[in-house]
Amino acid sequence: MCSNDERFRRIFSNVDNHFVGSMEHVYSYQKKYARFFKGAPGLIVDLGCGQGAFLRALAEEGFNYLGVDSDPQNIALCQLNGLVATLADGATFLRQHEQSLGGIFMAHVIEHYPGPEALRLLVQCYDALLPKGILIVITPDFKAEPIHAEQFWLSTSHVRPYPVDWLRCAFGEIGFKIVDSGNDSDFGDVFIVGIKS
Repeated sequence: MCSNDERFRRIFSNVDNHFVGSMEHVYSYQKKYARFFKGAPGLIVDLGCGQGAFLRALAEEGFNYLGVDSDPQNIALCQLNGLVATLADGATFLRQHEQSLGGIFMAHVIEHYPGPEALRLLVQCYDALLPKGILIVITPDFKAEPIHAEQFWLSTSHVRPYPVDWLRCAFGEIGFKIVDSGNDSDFGDVFIVGIKS
């Protein structure tokens, strides 16, 4: 018999993941971002790897990668599918890996943090990267009608949206050189790619 905390975590995970979309759908739109990590100086970490869609893309491209997620169900699913993933809090993981990562991919993570914590998370990403390390952030495009009207709020833990202009400003202030940014209409997202200068 499971404890009330375990039961709650399982229910929360099921509700929060219910609207993510199938693994195949997420993989089909995220795999294009793997190209930005070509030539990255070390381990690529998918922070908030979820069910492992981007990990699959990294594995297929032959990258040295690791998935990190705080949801035990997601990690179990990744490992069941033969993907390399570990259970950890993202911010704690970053603090433990300062100046050691070649790249960080964060899809649909930052919107789960209030403003100051989101900015702190981006600074921690910068600090965890090796020189020339790459950070990619993808988040829902709140300007897209279906996103702000309904889809954004289907996630139990979404706190606020982060427009691409905010991301550009934050990346610049932190010290990233922005390689690419804009709207990704394949999934109703905005994205930004930065290199640690």
